Amino acid sequence: QNSNAPTTQTTQDESLTVPAEVENQIIQWRPLPENEGPQTLKKYLDKLPLGNGQHLPLTRNGSNHLDPDTQNLVWQWAQGLHGQMSAPEVERLSGRLISDRLVSTWWQAMRLSVEVPAEIENQIIQWRPGNKDEGGPQTLKEFLDTLPLGNGQQLPLTRNVGNHLDPVTQKLVQQWIQGLHGQESPGGVVTLSGGLVGDRRTVSKLWRPMPPSVEVPAEIENQIIQWRPGKKDEGGPQTLEEYLKKLPLGNGQQLPLTRNRSGHLDPVTQKLVQQWAQGLHEQMSTPEVAKLSGGLVSQPTKRWRPMSPSVEVPAEVENQIIQWRPGKKDEGGPQTLEEYLKKLPLGNGQQLPLTRNGSGHLDPVTRKLVQQWAQGLHGQESASGVVTLSGGLVKDRRIVSTWWRPMPPSVEVPAEIENQIIQWRPGKKDEGGPQTLEEYLKKLPLGNGQQLPLTRNG
Repeated sequence: QNSNAPTTQTTQDESLTVPAEVENQIIQWRPLPENEGPQTLKKYLDKLPLGNGQHLPLTRNGSNHLDPDTQNLVWQWAQGLHGQMSAPEVERLSGRLISDRLVSTWWQAMRLSVEVPAEIENQIIQWRPGNKDEGGPQTLKEFLDTLPLGNGQQLPLTRNVGNHLDPVTQKLVQQWIQGLHGQESPGGVVTLSGGLVGDRRTVSKLWRPMPPSVEVPAEIENQIIQWRPGKKDEGGPQTLEEYLKKLPLGNGQQLPLTRNRSGHLDPVTQKLVQQWAQGLHEQMSTPEVAKLSGGLVSQPTKRWRPMSPSVEVPAEVENQIIQWRPGKKDEGGPQTLEEYLKKLPLGNGQQLPLTRNGSGHLDPVTRKLVQQWAQGLHGQESASGVVTLSGGLVKDRRIVSTWWRPMPPSVEVPAEIENQIIQWRPGKKDEGGPQTLEEYLKKLPLGNGQQLPLTRNG
């Protein structure tokens, strides 16, 4: 331990913990008017409690370096000011915690970064080492060293003068770390990274869950995702933003619509806007979606970029999972869904991923199947019984109750129209009628000014 290390602001480095919500406050800090609060980041941090009797260390060691935790947070704060201020202005605003030269270096790295295709991102996030005797890479760094991005580029793996990875690389490494939550120890992740992760405290922080800003009930989520504007003369909202501004969440809350200083929406809002935009794929052009969002979407093409599923689950295996029920205990079979899935082969050398990421979420493919399984138990088990029977794959009986809550239909289909659809068969080609069900449904009015929605979601 350095003898010059500060003793007034924190204890030993190992015990320093910055809560996730405090990290977020630091990264998004901007000065208030002069008489209302601190005018530099340094003054702000001087008085900011971490919620555990500690303060962030701001003094430099004998090599003139900030504490690594402080340095990382200052770096993220400076990234958010890119395009809003000059490097000298950021230096002054930081209270000289960073130099304008270092800010320029960080921003230059951001500008020179690379584009990573979605399917490559997925490969990186899900990478795990194979058997040593097969000769494949044994660390993430070895894997990335030889991974082409498909556009003549490689992911940059060297660190800048501030000892930071390229921002794109850093983000992918963080997502990879989150996916190992529950599979490896923090020390094991550091080793497996091959030097891309320098400290096990970094891993522990990424595994700490961030509480959502608001709770959005399932039926409200569905309303948002399926929202489309009504007729102008009816006086309803004509953009998604107008709609969301007046939409109560049913718990005294509103969905946050303002952007942070980095230009990002609240994560809960962002996810719902993304799902809404995906539902408009092939119905509208990207500029039309941006306009209809009322400014909530600026680059819908990115939201439409498909992400390959983590695993392919054959239809017959999906059916087995959804219909699984435990056998008798004395027969020795699995007594929970988790036990069953752990030993269930998918028929292609893969297993269904059962671990949770750093936000506490299951893999999307797994989550969907668990949800369908739980829905099939409606009327057979209590919500608490489903939680127990899942073996930990469902955490809370409130989640089960939400899944069991009926979702409002997107459209009302009169009974006589339902019958026409079910009994439809193509006529003769020379009569000019529709030759496929899709063609028929495209032109079929439901009698209430609506059409049956035929597009798929994201």
